[in-house]
Amino acid sequence: MKAIVTDANNRIALAVARSLGSRGIDIICVEQEQFSKKTPLCFYSKYCKKGYILADIFSSGDKFIEAIKNIASKGDVLIPVSTGMVDFVSCHSAELSRFVNFIVPNYESFVLVNDKETVITFADTLGIPTPKTILVKSKEQVKEISEKIEYPVVIKIRNDSGINLKPGEKYRIAKNSQELINFCDSLKGITSEFVIQEYIRGTGYGFEAFFDANNELKAYFCHRRLREYPVSGGPSSFCESVKDPQLIDYGLKLLSGMNWKGVAMVEFKKDFLDNKFKLIEVNPKFWGTLPLAIESGIDFPFLFYNTALGNKLEVKKEYAAGIKMRFLWLDIPAVIQELLKGKRKLFTLWSMLKELFNFRIKDGLLSMDDIKPGIMYLIQRLAK
Repeated sequence: MKAIVTDANNRIALAVARSLGSRGIDIICVEQEQFSKKTPLCFYSKYCKKGYILADIFSSGDKFIEAIKNIASKGDVLIPVSTGMVDFVSCHSAELSRFVNFIVPNYESFVLVNDKETVITFADTLGIPTPKTILVKSKEQVKEISEKIEYPVVIKIRNDSGINLKPGEKYRIAKNSQELINFCDSLKGITSEFVIQEYIRGTGYGFEAFFDANNELKAYFCHRRLREYPVSGGPSSFCESVKDPQLIDYGLKLLSGMNWKGVAMVEFKKDFLDNKFKLIEVNPKFWGTLPLAIESGIDFPFLFYNTALGNKLEVKKEYAAGIKMRFLWLDIPAVIQELLKGKRKLFTLWSMLKELFNFRIKDGLLSMDDIKPGIMYLIQRLAK
């Protein structure tokens, strides 16, 4: 029993490796050279039996494909973690499926989901509330629009497939026209197509699901962000499992309408103005709060592994709501930002201290059972 987990320097890949490794499945970890200036995070895990560093996916051409095929033949299931790897496996699925099992969306569905403008348009046709969204295709158009819209706005790269930037480098909250123009200028030569979205003030929520190769739902999960880093909009640093019928309805309607296969996370914000969920975007991959789903009773990596092997599984709907989880190395800077910018400083500090000493709240990265990756992640963050 072997699983190949990509993106070994990613903390989400670590969650996948731990989930499967703790069940006795041998883990083979893979990473690209550009993300391996230091030893990849998963290589420190006790569950990683073998690690490979490959040439970069978009610069090595056929070399990367051949390397993946060679490694894939050593395992039973291939689990792509990042958007780029889902893109790659989906694009080359016919070729790779001769060597290893996996479940990814067909390429048409992947392209639809990864296009920020198209997915919003599709959601509108389904009656799912969305922010006001404008597509811009040139620097000149950005300048013209920047003088006519209300601020703040969120500006995002329309389609980040093949663009090797960190998540926080793919979008920006602009408070005025100059910030909007500066962000577009900073990506000159990388892309010229952006979406400008109305900034929704509200709490972030996520709907996550897994569909098998026949587009049949196998599991879903919901969470809300209690804190995030950066506080202006970023990954969860402190989060909680929730159950909300409206959130589930919107998420299922959207992914089912796209004939989805594999995993995905649909991001919403609950607007403070009208108390409605507004679709922000869809991430066609495993998500940052995956450890919370596992802790709450939905082990998505294990479901993925078994389903990819052809094992028949019942739909997993039941999970525990109200489970909280922190990611300490993200939560500390998140609290510092809130203390510096917020008005309820004492409340924020007291809340974190209470949570810190509440031993029922687990950490999504630190684990006494597999301690090395958590320590190395801290060292890497301090180095930055």
